[in-house]
Amino acid sequence: MDIPMDGKNATVLVEVTRGPLVECRHRGEVAVVTAAGELRASAGNVELPVCLRSLAKPFQVLPLLTTGAAAAFGFRPDELAIMSGSLSGQDFQVELVISILARLGLTPAALACGTHPPLHRETAQALSQAGERPSPLHHTCAGKHASMLALCVHHGWPVDGYLEFDHPVQQLIKGTVAGIVGLAPEELATALDGCSAPVFYAPLRNIARGFARLAAAA
Repeated sequence: MDIPMDGKNATVLVEVTRGPLVECRHRGEVAVVTAAGELRASAGNVELPVCLRSLAKPFQVLPLLTTGAAAAFGFRPDELAIMSGSLSGQDFQVELVISILARLGLTPAALACGTHPPLHRETAQALSQAGERPSPLHHTCAGKHASMLALCVHHGWPVDGYLEFDHPVQQLIKGTVAGIVGLAPEELATALDGCSAPVFYAPLRNIARGFARLAAAA
């Protein structure tokens, strides 16, 4: 998959003028797609491969539902929500991740996402003032990693090495993401995300279709 990285080639979506001259231009690509894959509106190159990064989180959590793992562990809606998005490291989010891990019989040490200070400024300041260090529980991807661990425990797969590209949980997730965006797994280019988990590239049009399908099923 050829992945153009030069933002200068992106389509001009908005021009801001000041007086008679253009002060700045905002570039991007746009795809409005139905769940059936019909392109309703677009701007620029809708076949442009885009790295999903955290966009993938709602897709990556789907195997919890489709395999019955969420029901088996009795995950509540707030726990599913925390596994489907990015965290700011606030106390209530940390408590939810702890609750999920406890349900799995695991401790925060199982999280392989790394550590960074909470994105929530007040929480980061409170930790610093208390002389405490951030933990993986404060990582913006802690919920996503907890969902991966839940799948491992549910299927009896090893927890160690759960971030390896060839680990069964990552293969399951890749197949799920590919399916919802309308691609074969081998068509997804794979890279390493900032939290050390595999992450995928897909054409913008396919990503839009994936979210349309997610919304249609809600």
